[in-house]
Amino acid sequence: MTISFFDNPVWLPAATGIAAIVGHIFPVWIRFRGGKGVSTALGVAIVISPWGTLVALIAFVAAFAVARFVSIGSLAAVVAYFIAVFVFGAKIDASGLDTKIFAAALPIIVIWTHRSNISRIIKGKELRVKGQRD
Repeated sequence: MTISFFDNPVWLPAATGIAAIVGHIFPVWIRFRGGKGVSTALGVAIVISPWGTLVALIAFVAAFAVARFVSIGSLAAVVAYFIAVFVFGAKIDASGLDTKIFAAALPIIVIWTHRSNISRIIKGKELRVKGQRD
């Protein structure tokens, strides 16, 4: 009996998740520009690694509370997700190679799409989210 690549598609959730995120970042109907992928990434991450997502949400809240930039919170979240999956993966989720590939791809995608935000933060031109004390 021959086992096919498609017999047990453990890679399918990660592959479709990455495709959904990239599809939301580069939407066809607005000429592949201006899409939003972080919220889609959150939805996919919850399915792929719920505990890793919890770590990412804690990192988002902490980074946002300190910096008052949503983009900084998003960047902290994807890095925390990556670390959670690679460091604690087997202990917190059934994390195989597919989960690790997704966890590695996620920060690359989000950092790439936030490069203009990072540039504005460095230049001091990014707008902060105003709090009651600001």
